[in-house]
Amino acid sequence: WFAGGGSDMEREGIQKMRLAFFLFHLIFAVIVLYINVVKADVRSDLYCMAEAMYFEARGEGGNGIGEVSVGHVIMNRVRSDLYPNSVCEVVYQRKQFSYFWDGKPEVIRDRRSWRRAIHLSALVLKGRVYDPTHGATHYHAYYVRPRWVEQCHYIVSIGSHLFYRLKS
Repeated sequence: WFAGGGSDMEREGIQKMRLAFFLFHLIFAVIVLYINVVKADVRSDLYCMAEAMYFEARGEGGNGIGEVSVGHVIMNRVRSDLYPNSVCEVVYQRKQFSYFWDGKPEVIRDRRSWRRAIHLSALVLKGRVYDPTHGATHYHAYYVRPRWVEQCHYIVSIGSHLFYRLKS
């Protein structure tokens, strides 16, 4: 009885262990794949804002006011009912920030400026820096004149950018 029944039971037990082992690894692989896909597709508010600051205003001078101004425009849009309600959605909204829609890859080459953009982004997100744009939701470089300017009130010039708010 033990020898005959035992070997069937042993085979059945081994099969169950193999199945459990396979399922465990399958579930683990799916979780790892899911985490990698999510990490690739979803960026944090800090990253999105820092990226916009870096590519839009890193050459604005040593005090960081240019980068901070870009960050505040993003936050002013997040607070507005006219724009998406997250930093990343505002930054990546179709044809809103020229660096993202210019067809060039976003390659961060200046590590010092990138670290600074991360730091300033954190300060803006935490509300620890004054808004030098006074509520601006739009800006452009001084050497261009976009069509949307006619729909806005000019507020202030900071570095090489002009800042605006939509007319009521």
